[in-house]
Amino acid sequence: MNEILQARCTRLETALNTLIDSITSYNPSIAAADELLDADAELSHGFELLATHQANYARIVSLRQQDEALEAQIKKTLTLLSETRRDLLALPVTTFPPSIQNVSYAQLIAYAKHISKFTVPPHARPSPPEVEPEPPQSEANGAIGSPNTGEKVAETNKGEGIGVTLLPEQERKAFDTSELVFVPWPSEEVIRQGALAQIQGMVEQGIDPTTIKSVAEQEQAEKERLEEEERSKAEEEKKKIEHQARANAGAARPAVPAKPSVFGGLDLYEPED
Repeated sequence: MNEILQARCTRLETALNTLIDSITSYNPSIAAADELLDADAELSHGFELLATHQANYARIVSLRQQDEALEAQIKKTLTLLSETRRDLLALPVTTFPPSIQNVSYAQLIAYAKHISKFTVPPHARPSPPEVEPEPPQSEANGAIGSPNTGEKVAETNKGEGIGVTLLPEQERKAFDTSELVFVPWPSEEVIRQGALAQIQGMVEQGIDPTTIKSVAEQEQAEKERLEEEERSKAEEEKKKIEHQARANAGAARPAVPAKPSVFGGLDLYEPED
């Protein structure tokens, strides 16, 4: 790019000197003026090329920096993957017995739905007592409220002990956790009524639980059996109708006398007949 601009600047300088020489000799040259204009236009085009070149160079520098940043990120990611792979390979592998059966997450969630009530202790807080609204007091004597307010406060504060012992008996039971029975799993009676107990009973009886059909499969099999029975009955009825139709057609057809199979001779011919 420097050589291109240098050549165009030299051409402009030469054309300018030629024009100046022609003017100083009192013989202006039109060709020298045209050459100067062409050199100036060429130099302007060169400056435009220089601006484009500088912009492209800045873009190349930016792309190089971006390429270096991406290359560093790729190296970092590959290093992290290599370290993660090494850590995963270093983990002990769980060896499952060959008799294990895979359980889908849908079955686990369905089972968790049924045992969720055993994961939270029962709510033992008593319901708040119902307070009946007191009738409004008359303001005839110029006093607002009940005149026995002081006596009620005194009766409330009158009691033995401090803290929880001041509460009524029903509210004290809510703070007594010794009588609260909570086990975070179903009781033995509930477990015996569940599906796991039924499966264990099948195993003890020598029955493979995997061969037992579910309720949906049993309903489908029963539906297919009923459809097959209806199809068989329909075919039997069709056959009976066809057989009856053939029998009725045979009974309605007139009997055709049998033709003699052997020629008896002319002596048996009777003209009167």
